[in-house]
Amino acid sequence: ATIAGLIQRPEALSPYKRPDRALRRRNHVLSRMVVEGLLDPEVAEAAAASPIELAGDDRQRASAPYFVEDVRRWLKAKYGDGSVYQEGLEVHTTLDPELQAIANEAVDRGLRQLDRRQGWRGAPGRLAEGEDPATIVLDDWSRPPAVGRISEGVVMSVDDGSARVRVAEITGELDREDIAWTRRKKVSAVVSPGDVVQVRLMSIDADTGVADLELEQEPAVEASLVALDPATGEVLALVGGFDFERSEFNRATQARRQTGSAFKPLVFAAALAEGWTLADTVLDEPTVFLDPRNPEPYQPENYGHKYYGRVTLRRGLEKSANIATVRLLNQIGFAGTIDLSRRLGITSELRAYPSLGLGAFEISLLELTSAYATFANGGVHVAPHMVREVRDHRGDSLLHVEPAVQDAVRPEVAYLMNRSLSGVITDGTGRAAAFLDRPLAGKTGTTDDFTDAWFIGYAPDLAVGVWVGYDVKKSLGSRETGAQAALPIWSRFMEKALEDRPVRDFPRPDGLTLISIDRETGLRANPGAGCDDVVVEAFVTGTEPTDLCTVAHHRRLAMPYPLQRFPINERGEIEIPADELDRLMATDLSLTLSPSGREIVAFAGHGRLSMAIRRVPGPTRAPLPATVLERFDPTTWTGKDGRPAT
Repeated sequence: ATIAGLIQRPEALSPYKRPDRALRRRNHVLSRMVVEGLLDPEVAEAAAASPIELAGDDRQRASAPYFVEDVRRWLKAKYGDGSVYQEGLEVHTTLDPELQAIANEAVDRGLRQLDRRQGWRGAPGRLAEGEDPATIVLDDWSRPPAVGRISEGVVMSVDDGSARVRVAEITGELDREDIAWTRRKKVSAVVSPGDVVQVRLMSIDADTGVADLELEQEPAVEASLVALDPATGEVLALVGGFDFERSEFNRATQARRQTGSAFKPLVFAAALAEGWTLADTVLDEPTVFLDPRNPEPYQPENYGHKYYGRVTLRRGLEKSANIATVRLLNQIGFAGTIDLSRRLGITSELRAYPSLGLGAFEISLLELTSAYATFANGGVHVAPHMVREVRDHRGDSLLHVEPAVQDAVRPEVAYLMNRSLSGVITDGTGRAAAFLDRPLAGKTGTTDDFTDAWFIGYAPDLAVGVWVGYDVKKSLGSRETGAQAALPIWSRFMEKALEDRPVRDFPRPDGLTLISIDRETGLRANPGAGCDDVVVEAFVTGTEPTDLCTVAHHRRLAMPYPLQRFPINERGEIEIPADELDRLMATDLSLTLSPSGREIVAFAGHGRLSMAIRRVPGPTRAPLPATVLERFDPTTWTGKDGRPAT
């Protein structure tokens, strides 16, 4: 064998995980000491006959292995192997042990809940032929079973209603309720005698000693979590995967995955930085984007294939409308969004394509969480870091870390983002976290085919990001969105992390004006016009709308979305170019004209709707270039509902 083949990783000989291997290794060392004349044979024989006694559980102390490994790699790159392993460096880190414990529990619980939705995969192990379930000793039992802990158990006997399972010296039962999440009605359809399964010890009867157990299985899915202090950039907690012993790959810092809708806030922030307001509107309708560099047209779709029509920026972000986001990106341009992303700390590759707005490019969880933390910190980005200070063995300081600090966006823009992302939690895709009942902001993210689930969110003094997915591109399952798979982990962490912290609101900078806005139209609220859904919106002073919403504005929003792109005049009429009206009447069978030709009538989910129209000179659309028409037939582009795409 090669030298490399003879070297075993230290954990392979851990007496906590592999007591049999540790015992053999201990006895081998004793025999070698006898051969070398370092130990009397009688002493060695007596020592070899004694059991290995363990002092505590080393795995309890390894609460942040991914964090520690990242720090080790950083030190090695900065100081070299010799200094790290031989010179006794003293390293002061940013880790908060209490938050780390909360993070570990939140990730474990969230992944197990997700894994249960994916179903039972069968017993992970089975005793070898001839091994007796009543006498076998499993390696896992070197760690004493305790209430609440998950341990390996051996199935002793089974019938349709229950199974007897042995965990070390404890015997317990699994009944139908304890295996209900497998969606099997009979216990015998889940386990068999001789199976080795994972069980959670729920309780022990003090009189009988019989334990109440619940069936568990190790999640196949991975997750990562990172918690930052927005003001200092310090990494307070970090989980890089389900189990460091299963995989040392750090999915919070080393993995780069498509972010889906979790990237959208960067597009909206770029728009606000360029003078847009949260009350400005963009049209969410079937849209095809043409790019001379791309041989194929790009046609995004919304989740659930629903079109929202004309939406304010606030509502577009709350509803996570894909088409509205890409149209907004198309209007403000790619350069501003990419430049802002760099100032927010995104170093991964970003390119100027329409799919940028929907998170098509791969970014690390730490990068994206740090970007969101900038909004919480009033627009100032502080580079994330895990080490505060390094000292030598004498205690002299070698390095005091001073993170890079940059003004990324104006404080007013950061505050507007805080308000809009708060709306995602109170009224949007993140509303499952509204029970926390304190100022919070955040955004869900889901990629195609549910392969990546994200939730990035923050309080004024704590930013936390969660990613869930497989290491390979594989679906998490139908409807396993960021709200379903990642948000519960985030919510569980934040609930415990913030419970002893005072409730703080996001500080409001000078230069802002608050006014009541009709949430649907984005115009000033007008009770007489049916503005029932009103929100107090913030504006950079001087950018607030001056027009009141009208009955006509609300009526237009009730009409099919193809009519919502046209303006309304002072008489409450929709002004439609004649050629556009002809095109609509020819392609949309739900629309008809009144006998006078002065009203357009729609038959939709709301019943019969009508609105006055006025024909104006056209056309309003620029003709497509001949080179495009040679390659594509625009009449074939439609939305999922059959209406033509823009």
